[in-house]
Amino acid sequence: MTYSSLTDTIILSPNGYFPRQDSIRKVTIHHMAGVMTAEECGRIFQNPARQASSNYGIGNDGSIGCYIVEENASWCSSSYWNDNQAITI
Repeated sequence: MTYSSLTDTIILSPNGYFPRQDSIRKVTIHHMAGVMTAEECGRIFQNPARQASSNYGIGNDGSIGCYIVEENASWCSSSYWNDNQAITI
């Protein structure tokens, strides 16, 4: 399992591509409306009905969460092609 050493919390989501189907070439930033901690965001991404995730998230308190480890791709940008090439935040 590969994730940043800056990560404060790990809350793995079932919503992703397992394993990633391409090499990492970019970073995709996606805004998630809401004021929440990294842990609260992780709990949202744990719900399969949400059909959403990211590799990392940054909480309103500055905490960093990992939801999809880097060997796998998230469901972040609504693009299979992009998500399989990106670390998503």
